[in-house]
Amino acid sequence: MLVFYVGGVTYAEIAALRFLSNSETFPFAIVVAATAIVNGATLIKSLVFEITNNLRRDAAAPAAAP
Repeated sequence: MLVFYVGGVTYAEIAALRFLSNSETFPFAIVVAATAIVNGATLIKSLVFEITNNLRRDAAAPAAAP
């Protein structure tokens, strides 16, 4: 049986499928294919929106008056 994950798979999901395939009553060998393996750090990183700072100070600009 080929199980393909589009978008990523966690280590826990792979472990669950391995546990299932090791059962003597399960009639198939399982092959797992995925576009990515996701862990906690990569999941959080994918949720964070990175903002670029376009408000840079120009060194040639005169200083503000007191």
